[in-house]
Amino acid sequence: MDTPENGQLHRDAGGRSRRSAGWLARAAMSAAFLLGMAFSSTAFAQDQQLPEVTAAKPVVREIVEDDEFVGRFESVDQVAIRSRVSGYLDKISFQDGALVNKGDLLFTIDQRPYQAAYDAAKSQVDVAKSLLEFSKMQLDRADELAKTGNISTATVDD
Repeated sequence: MDTPENGQLHRDAGGRSRRSAGWLARAAMSAAFLLGMAFSSTAFAQDQQLPEVTAAKPVVREIVEDDEFVGRFESVDQVAIRSRVSGYLDKISFQDGALVNKGDLLFTIDQRPYQAAYDAAKSQVDVAKSLLEFSKMQLDRADELAKTGNISTATVDD
């Protein structure tokens, strides 16, 4: 780098300062680079031809969106269905080979025998409730009689 010493710059043999010579060299290199880029890009653009493009007019016609094929299907999974209760079937709610999901209703069993058994059990519960009510009333009476001394405590305990 040129530094002034005693107010003077270092000069080369031609009488120019080193600083101006460096600047001139950089400017010449930049100009050469820019000219080279300009010529290469235009030459590249001239070498490149535009691709040939063909265009067709659109045709309006009906399109078939489904096809028919002959084939055989086999189920993915097979399931054996067994009833956990006995009875006669009232209704079958699916077709053979149909896709079924968890929770789908498949069969309806005749409810009459089960309804009769339910009704009988319910009436037995009602009888048991009545007997419990009667026994409570008998115990209350026996407690009152035992307090007055009309019956023994052994009778109350029974």
